[in-house]
Amino acid sequence: MASLSSVREFAAELTADHPAIDLLVNNAGVVLLGERRTTVDGFELHFATNVLGHFALTGSCSTHWTGRSSPGSCTSARSPTRRPSSTSTT
Repeated sequence: MASLSSVREFAAELTADHPAIDLLVNNAGVVLLGERRTTVDGFELHFATNVLGHFALTGSCSTHWTGRSSPGSCTSARSPTRRPSSTSTT
């Protein structure tokens, strides 16, 4: 999910093997707790994996669940990586 070219390659293979997609669940993720790292595309690794990769995959596959008599669905899941701050902003 961190390399946009690998996401495009996967999407091409997925849509070739499955012309109609009923459900796409984006659930890949990475948590980085150390030094800042970037992808081959130049994006921060955490953002690229958890946001951009999902967005690219969804966009690349969207034509395979839209425009049908029974449209498919897409969902993105995430897991909390830390406890919410106890500081109130209100």
